[in-house]
Amino acid sequence: MFFSFNRNNPVAYDIHKPLDLPDYHSVSDEMASSMIETGKFLREVIKRNPNTFRIFSPDEMESNKLGAVFEVTHRNFQVREFFEFVIT
Repeated sequence: MFFSFNRNNPVAYDIHKPLDLPDYHSVSDEMASSMIETGKFLREVIKRNPNTFRIFSPDEMESNKLGAVFEVTHRNFQVREFFEFVIT
């Protein structure tokens, strides 16, 4: 069976929906760290798009000063399932 991924195919691209993004000025504090401000911005993005936006690599969030996202979401580690499958 051959699948064509044509950019003009409405079925193939129907799943794309633009994110509802906040105005970054509304969460910005010019005196704070840029990464802390990015965390605040991403927190608002998650609030507005809880079913369509996901952040990967949760173990690096705090060290990268993006911890504000955990005010509206949580970590979802799936490593154990992977290792139980691989190591038997």
